[in-house]
Amino acid sequence: MFESFFGKKHTPRKTTLEVPRSQVYAVEEEILKRSGLELHTELAIFDVPITFEGETYNIHTYRCGDQNTEVLVLLHGYGGSSVLFYPMLKELSEKYQVYCLDFLGMGLS
Repeated sequence: MFESFFGKKHTPRKTTLEVPRSQVYAVEEEILKRSGLELHTELAIFDVPITFEGETYNIHTYRCGDQNTEVLVLLHGYGGSSVLFYPMLKELSEKYQVYCLDFLGMGLS
C-alpha cells in the first residue's frame, strides 16, 4: 500500500485480462482472413512443439507460399506477434515460402 496524493491509503489492483484461448484464436483468424490468403489451404496455422530446459512449449507458426522453393522467415520485434505481418503475406507468398514464428512468450507461443 502507498499514500495517494490525497493522503488516503491505496492498494493497487491486479489488472490481468483473462481471455479464453479459443477466443484469441478466433480473433487471430479474423485478422488473417484480411491477408487475402485462404486460411488452412493457402495459409497454414500451427504450433511446433519444442523442449527447452526440460519443459515443452509450442511455437505458434504461420506458413504460406508452399509452391515456392526459396524460403523467407519473418520474425517480429520484442513484444510483438506474427499476426503483424498479415498485410504482406499474400504478396510475399507469391515469390517465397514464408514462415512467421512467434517467439517463446510472445504472440500465441
